[in-house]
Amino acid sequence: MELGVNYVDIELKVADKFISFIYGSKPEKCKLIVSAHNYESTPSCEELADLVARIQAVGADIVKIATTANDIVDVSQMFQVMVHCQSIGAISTIIRRPDGKLLGYNNDYIGAICAIEDGIGGPGSKNAAVTPLAGRLLVVVGAGGAGKAIAYGAKEKGARIVVANRTYEKAVSLAAAVGGHALRLAELETFRPEEGMILANATSLGMYPNVDGTPIPKQALSFYDVVFDAVYAPKVTRLLREAEECGVKVVSGVEMFLRQALGQFERFTNGIEAPESLMREVLAKHT
Repeated sequence: MELGVNYVDIELKVADKFISFIYGSKPEKCKLIVSAHNYESTPSCEELADLVARIQAVGADIVKIATTANDIVDVSQMFQVMVHCQSIGAISTIIRRPDGKLLGYNNDYIGAICAIEDGIGGPGSKNAAVTPLAGRLLVVVGAGGAGKAIAYGAKEKGARIVVANRTYEKAVSLAAAVGGHALRLAELETFRPEEGMILANATSLGMYPNVDGTPIPKQALSFYDVVFDAVYAPKVTRLLREAEECGVKVVSGVEMFLRQALGQFERFTNGIEAPESLMREVLAKHT
């Protein structure tokens, strides 16, 4: 705050100590974002209501909750959920409106799809009318929150979707929801129905500290034109490294991470353009 920042994001578990420490010295224009994360389970409406109340009680100007949403009907009892959130089944950003109501958005699908489009060589814009994904076959590995976001986002852009997952039933469920096809994870080794496919890893395989993990054998990567990995730590995963060795264009999960943050910034600030160059500079120092 001494640097003149307008927004500070702190975790709920340390919010009390932090706010006590800065008591009386916080600039009026500086807004506090208080965050809570829970990826282990889907909270009930009562638990969400309690969490929002706790965050508001510590003095937050902006409430930020990151969690899973296995039952979007349950979650929507508390939040007014945007259409994409209802389809994807996950919320990544919550905005408190002037009337006190909470509005939920999903920025993950925008971040991932824009990153993939740029990787292909397209516009990479959430507002782009023409997209390089139209008509392309995109293979999504993983049927969790990130997989759903990518599958729905790519489907919206006109891509044809194939979902591969370790638990085949989950792949079938997501594939049916987007009018695609399902595969068992092991089938990716020989899956090559056409040239020019795009692969999107939406699992945690390869995430630090298990950096040797990868969802697909190296020899199968040559089937694809572009490989995207939602994993952002490390920046260059084993999957991306092996894809590059096969001569395939790659897109790091850092791009999705950054682009969803750009979208969140604009949501939190009511439309102020995010300082992308600065955010890229800071991110580059820590990835």
